[in-house]
Formats: sequence, structure tokens, C-alpha cells
Amino acid sequence: SPRPRPRPRPPLRWGRATLVVAAGARCGVEGVFLEVRGRSPHISGEFQFEWDTSRQTAEAVIHNLRGILVVGDGLEVFAGAAMEMEPEGRPGVAQVELQEASWIWLPWAEAPGMLHIIGTSALSPQEKLSVELEHVPVKSGEASLPSGVGLFVLQSFGRELWRALASSLDNVWRAGLLSSVRLHALVHNHKLWRPDAWREALGDAAPIFGGLHWCGTESRAGVLAVPYNNYLPKVATMVALVKRMNYAFVASFDDDVLLPASALGALFAAGPKAEELGCGVVVPLLQNGVPTVELWAETFLTLAEQNFLYKCFEDSTATFLGRRYTELEPMPRPWDGIEWYARVAQKVDIAFQGMHPVRGNNTCMGAALGLALRKVPEQWTRWNPNHGLFVDVDRKYPYVLNNAFLMRADRYIDAVSREDFMGTGADEVPVNRLVTERGLHRCFLSGSFGIHPAYGTHPRNGDMEAVALAEVLAADQRARGCPEDGPDGDGGGGGGCVAPAAPAAAA
Repeated sequence: SPRPRPRPRPPLRWGRATLVVAAGARCGVEGVFLEVRGRSPHISGEFQFEWDTSRQTAEAVIHNLRGILVVGDGLEVFAGAAMEMEPEGRPGVAQVELQEASWIWLPWAEAPGMLHIIGTSALSPQEKLSVELEHVPVKSGEASLPSGVGLFVLQSFGRELWRALASSLDNVWRAGLLSSVRLHALVHNHKLWRPDAWREALGDAAPIFGGLHWCGTESRAGVLAVPYNNYLPKVATMVALVKRMNYAFVASFDDDVLLPASALGALFAAGPKAEELGCGVVVPLLQNGVPTVELWAETFLTLAEQNFLYKCFEDSTATFLGRRYTELEPMPRPWDGIEWYARVAQKVDIAFQGMHPVRGNNTCMGAALGLALRKVPEQWTRWNPNHGLFVDVDRKYPYVLNNAFLMRADRYIDAVSREDFMGTGADEVPVNRLVTERGLHRCFLSGSFGIHPAYGTHPRNGDMEAVALAEVLAADQRARGCPEDGPDGDGGGGGGCVAPAAPAAAA
């Protein structure tokens, strides 16, 4: 039954804003009732607007407010650090005040994200679920996907590579291969709160968009102290969504991973077969992935190109994150990836087993990307009907990175529920430990032409990402029969340009 709405409150005093948390909303989702002070240069005085998270999205609140104000490029809101107060004495209601507050100017596009920051700054993790899980189907009681895939994209501020992923998803949708997939974008900066941009980029695949989800810190710091890396809160939100939506599989993607449509479709469909084969985790091939760099090279590069890349590995040192691991030297010559991974597994702590010359040597990282980009015109839009699973039965690959992977949902929850999870800072180590301890296999999606432009350690990673994004979007536009600068001359897709359908055998 609907929760009782908080009683009307008197006008808020200068220097304070009040957040009222009430328990017991529809569908068992806790509700948060947020009262926010605002003002606009186009009207006199202040005004107050409300957000009931059990009934509205932040987008809807701002859309309605914008319709009332009519003019202006944005508004000011009054926000600050949070301090919990004693309950008012009403059942199920607690009160929080925002201290040291100030007026903050927000363009309309950034206002919904700021509501999420204000709404979560003083809440417990359980209370925050109603704000972080801004997902209308959950609140309306829409059926869950017990056999489906929850696709989680971990977005970072300043990156636009997610647009290439959205374009690929659009092509998979056109091939009829996304019926059991729902996309959730996880963000931690209010400027990333752009759900309409996601829907536009997804094109025909927009129905799979399950929404944006705010993943702020668990601390009660000031609302403007928004960090640029909130991996653990993102994992917590993933787990909450998996449980709410009853997903069978989790597909986790960093926002700098690029996969063409046929590989995405095959990865999402791989879960049942992976279970039959005893796969604990399935990863696509990336040109600088660990341990997929050699598998990728030997699939897509000529022998001369492989030798060029491997020569770079041979001439490297075993340096990773500023430390040189002399116990791993000299490097294998001729290069042998299997020997390298066995050596690393034997001599290096698991937290650092993702090391490889393609990560530690910037020259090799750049060479791998250059070779990959040369193959984009040929490989990016080619529909491969023969993707399969390469199963590491002999366990020659003892560790995989978490750039992109598919995993059974209950196993993922078990992995991140381990006592040793919090000390790792990410889900990579606990996932690998669980796969090893349960005697499962690491599996690889064969023939998947994945591109991860660069690791954050490369001084020009931003430039490398921009070049890779431009190349794959241009290839996609050519395949759709669009001008390379997009039908509207803005570098985007859509606008009536239609991707070719997948071959019948693949679909």
C-alpha cells in the first residue's frame, strides 16, 4: 500500500534545507521525500519544490519545474553538507538537515543529477536504494527478467566512448538479439545524468534502457564532494538491481570497452552454453586485454603483425604501476604468453596478476591500438555467425581483467560478498578467486573484435580514446549508409540511417 505522505512543513528557514525520509513505499521500495529550495533570476523571491522518489523520477520533477518557470537556462538550488537529526517522533520518519549550505547554479541538464546528490548525501545505504535505483519499472511492478541479462555500464566523467557501445547495441537490437537484455548505466557525477542522451544514442534499442542509477559515496560528506571513481558503490548498486530484477546473468562493462554488434549479441546469449561448459566467467577478446591480447592478435593479425607486437613485449621490462618485478625477468623470448601468465601466477600476489607488457609499456600499448585500428574497416561491421566459447580447460590463464565480462548473477553476488572484497577496491580479484576456488573455467568469446583503447596509466589515453571512438563510429556510419559526419552533420548516427540486418543464420 502507498506510504503516508509527510505532513506539510512550514517554509524553510534561511541557511537550511530539510530532507524527510519515510519508510514503506509501493512494491517494497523505500521512499524518500525531498524538499528543495530554489530560485531563478527570472522571478522574484524563492520557491520550494518537492521530489517523492516513490512516485516520480528526478527528470520528471525538473521537467515539470521547467514548464512552470518557462524561461531561463537553469535554476539555483540550496544545498550543503548533511547532518542527521533526531527523529521527529512520527513513525517511519527521520529528519536530516543540510548544514553549511549555499546556492548552486545548475543548467537544466545538470539539475536531475544534483537532486540525486542532495537526496543521497545523508542517507544510509538501505535508505539510498530508493534514490539510486531510479528505475520506473521496478516501482511500477513490471515483470522481472529471471532468464535475462542485466548489462551494467560503469560510466566515468569525461568519456564519450559509451556512444559506440550504444550504437552497437542498436545494431544488435535490429538483429533481434536483445529481447532478454536490459541496460543500466551507473554514474557518480551529476553532469553524467543524461538519460535522454542514452536513449538517443541507443536509437531503436532505447526500450532496453533500464535507466541511470546514482552511485555516490557512502560517506556523509558535503554534496559537492563528488569523487571521480566510485567503484564500490557501483558494485553495491549492481547487486541491488540484480536482486530486484531477478537477472540470471550479469554483464559488466567499463565505459571504454568497444565491441561490435555480433560480438555483443553472442556474449549476451552465451550464458546457458557457458553453464554447460563449466565457465565461471566469459570475457571478450580485447587487443590489450589480459590475458586476451595474444588470443586477439592470433585471431586478427597477420604473422608479421603478431611478430611486431610480440617483439615489443620481448624488449620490455616487467614494470607495472611504477614497480619493476625483476623476479619475472628476463621476458620470454620468443614471446610466449602462456609462459608469462604461469610465471606471474607463481611469483606475484593475485592483486597484481593483471600485469603484462601491453599494460606496463606505453609503446606496446600504443602499438596494439594502432594495429587494431587498421583492422576496424574490415572487422567492425562484419557479422560473425561463428562466435564460440574457448574454454580454458587446462587453466593456462589463471587471471582475467574486469574490463568486460559475463557471469552468472548469483556467483557474482557471492564474489562481491566475500570478506576479502572490500580490501581490493574492485570486483576483479574476488571474481578470479571465486572462479579458481570453485573449480570453474575462464572462458573467452572467440572471434570477438574488442577494442579497449588505452589504460589510464598512458599519458595520452584521452587522445587514444578519441581516435578509437572516431574510427568505429565512422565505420558504423558507412555500414548504415550515412555520411561519416552523421545525417545531421553532427558526427552522430540515427536520423533514418538504417544498419544492415544480420544474416539469417546469425539472427
